[in-house]
Amino acid sequence: IPLTEPMSIISVLWSAAPLVLVVMGGVLGGIVGAVAVWINLFIFRTQWNKVVKYLVTTGVCLAAALVYAMVYIMTLPVLSGL
Repeated sequence: IPLTEPMSIISVLWSAAPLVLVVMGGVLGGIVGAVAVWINLFIFRTQWNKVVKYLVTTGVCLAAALVYAMVYIMTLPVLSGL
């Protein structure tokens, strides 16, 4: 019994876009990116309109990049002192 419809390839790729942070930010980027991908996949499983899904997941991607930048900037003085 299928519980939900399968996601399209475009939706999966769009959801995985925050994983680009792994390339830029290593472990920290990977953690933030993985959380953003999990949120995006959850959003794409909702019954919302497709346009709304893409707009909200775009906001999640931008928020993930902002969170990564803020955490990186806050930890930079600590890491440079080591």
